[in-house]
Amino acid sequence: MLAPWTPSVLAAAMTALSEHYAHGRALAVDDAVVHAAYLGARVPATYAAVSATLGMVPPALLEPIASLLDLGAGPGTASWAAASHCPHVATVRQVDRSPALLALGVRLASAASLVPPLAITQVIADLSRPPATPGWPPADLVLASYVLAEVPSAAQGACLEAALAAAQRLLVL
Repeated sequence: MLAPWTPSVLAAAMTALSEHYAHGRALAVDDAVVHAAYLGARVPATYAAVSATLGMVPPALLEPIASLLDLGAGPGTASWAAASHCPHVATVRQVDRSPALLALGVRLASAASLVPPLAITQVIADLSRPPATPGWPPADLVLASYVLAEVPSAAQGACLEAALAAAQRLLVL
């Protein structure tokens, strides 16, 4: 997925991504070169951060996790990290405002041939406008990896409340 672009084009797109994150600006990941830059720069870093965080959770807390809600899922990076730490996770709901990144996640998941396979449901939604009560469907584990940086300050409290209300066992930010 990175091959069609020159290193300088990818570097420029990666720099733009970093600038968006560093300044807390929402990011519209809407074209193929930005997707490639996201895959090259953000996916490995996000996977490593979520994996390291879940690695600090006592295994006894992760053992019973069967369902996952991944808020701000992008292409599903945090979902993959959670699946590697939670041996019984079977159902995943991924929420993101970018249909393109969610679709990219479907392509990557099918290419990865995850074992055991995960039942993944994707929802297109803007987390700066969390759902009204009852909110997100409950899940054993709710992940919100980096997404709060993209939610306007005025909406972060409501987003966190909705995430906490959905978390049946564990909320990881």
